[in-house]
Amino acid sequence: MAGSPNYGFRYPVLGDDPNIPEDMKFLAEDVDAKMLTVDATTTSLKSLLTGLSVTSFSATGTLAATVSVATASVVIPSPGFAYLVEVSASYAWGMSASAVSGLIELHINYDSTTYSTNSIAVGRGRAASVTGGGLSQSTVVIPTRRSYGITPFTGSHTLRLHVRNSEPVNNMVITSPSGENSFTVRIVPA
Repeated sequence: MAGSPNYGFRYPVLGDDPNIPEDMKFLAEDVDAKMLTVDATTTSLKSLLTGLSVTSFSATGTLAATVSVATASVVIPSPGFAYLVEVSASYAWGMSASAVSGLIELHINYDSTTYSTNSIAVGRGRAASVTGGGLSQSTVVIPTRRSYGITPFTGSHTLRLHVRNSEPVNNMVITSPSGENSFTVRIVPA
């Protein structure tokens, strides 16, 4: 019994005892096993081509001044071709009542846990708070942006959504995940 060079599909060779039903069964099992991995890859690739929307965010609570945190990530498995990425995001937040205003930044990067490294897109927003008036809620949005200017990706990469409190002194409150919080990634063949 020999195997095909690319996938190892079994087939009989001269000198093997002839057993057509068994040989056909081996080939069918090998093809069936390979199709499972092809189906899984195709499903994963289809979701990345149509857009994968993250619904789980890890950062909530108070974020001190000038601190950033990665709040969501997407791992892109190798699709087997060069590609660009399209990203978009939004995030809800608020300032404490003692703050006059607050600046929040969103940053989407690749293959780094550091806020401003390997940048794909950035968004900024400000909210105002009246002293004694409680939180003033705001949502920062990064509209859909393609990774132009970056060498097309190959292989697997991790994209992260970072949230940063860009105020020099004031704390900010990251809200619990809601309909306003989003992070979407889509790949586009280069």
